[in-house]
Amino acid sequence: MTTISGRRIWFSHIDGDGWNNVSYIESYRDKPTIAAGVVLRELIAPYPDLPVAIGVIGADIDERYGGPEAARAAARELYALPQVEVATHTYTIPTNGSFFESYDRALEERINGPDESEWIAVVGDRIHRAARRLFPGLVRKSAETETKFIDDDPPRAYSEFPFDLDQEVRGAITAAEELAPEGKHGTLYLWSGGAEPFEAAIARTRRIGLRNLNGGDSRIDADYPSISYLSPIARTVGAERQIYAGDANDYIFITDGGGREHGFLNLDATISATEKSAAAQADRRLLPHVRGRASRPARERTASPRRRSTSLGDAIAASHYAAIADGFFSTQITSLGESSWLIQNRGALQTVRFDDAAALAVDLARSVGVLGQRKKGNSLYVALDEAYDERSSRSSG
Repeated sequence: MTTISGRRIWFSHIDGDGWNNVSYIESYRDKPTIAAGVVLRELIAPYPDLPVAIGVIGADIDERYGGPEAARAAARELYALPQVEVATHTYTIPTNGSFFESYDRALEERINGPDESEWIAVVGDRIHRAARRLFPGLVRKSAETETKFIDDDPPRAYSEFPFDLDQEVRGAITAAEELAPEGKHGTLYLWSGGAEPFEAAIARTRRIGLRNLNGGDSRIDADYPSISYLSPIARTVGAERQIYAGDANDYIFITDGGGREHGFLNLDATISATEKSAAAQADRRLLPHVRGRASRPARERTASPRRRSTSLGDAIAASHYAAIADGFFSTQITSLGESSWLIQNRGALQTVRFDDAAALAVDLARSVGVLGQRKKGNSLYVALDEAYDERSSRSSG
């Protein structure tokens, strides 16, 4: 899930949190501009060769919730750009998915009222689990610290109307598509909050043809110096599968350690450590290369359609990465004999890796559906032909 044709995967997606916040950047202070507009002008439009999925939040562009025209205008401009994928970051920003699996409107209203004791009693343990993952620098593993932690976030950011799963999924992507050029459809659903959706929510995204992505929050740096801090490709939820993002959200770096402003610089350490290092087990590449996970209020910071080649690696759409991840779980590999394999049902997954393969090479004359090969250390990456998706590819050494 890291590589296409031997080159590291590069993809980018932006969660729409902070879409309507007024920018703090000095050059925009004379003419107040919402964060989405700054992201458009400074980070997206100048880089037409870098695909990015933009996940707008339905309520942020909905007049019923106070969404301004500027929010909708920014979405229209963003989605008109050919490098931008139409995505959604939910409709009302659920922060705790399990709360909505057995939704109780009366309880939600009490939670949002002056007395939050019932909320803490009912879902306090769930909050602790989410907080440990989202804010490891603030919530330590000791029982003493856990008992002192209280999270005052409501179950979702917008609760003016009762929760409706169909609106949360289908309504959210429809709201985004309505601001996109005619014929440009939504492709990706980006989970919000703790990014722990329940089974029916994931199933709903799949049934309407969306890939899903977010959560995981992997990192390796001086504060997290072990591969044990890396998440797997996905999380199984009943019969469904949540695909994790490639690395941690920006606020995971920024909020850790008491809110250090330059914590996002640790992203470079994670990128380096998961490409080739002792922590990454020598030559084994452990993560794709990901840039951009949230907009937030637009402050001074730098940024970093299918596949494009860049100095960073192979740039692909975020939904393409999610499709590759799904393909990882559907792929079947059958041994046909010594150094010969049949690879089937792989979906969008077009690269396989052979480890401890310093002395191995693909016999292209005997192989079917193989485009090429590339060595990286002791690993051999074999590129397969997507034209054989519905049939099979045969690789022989």
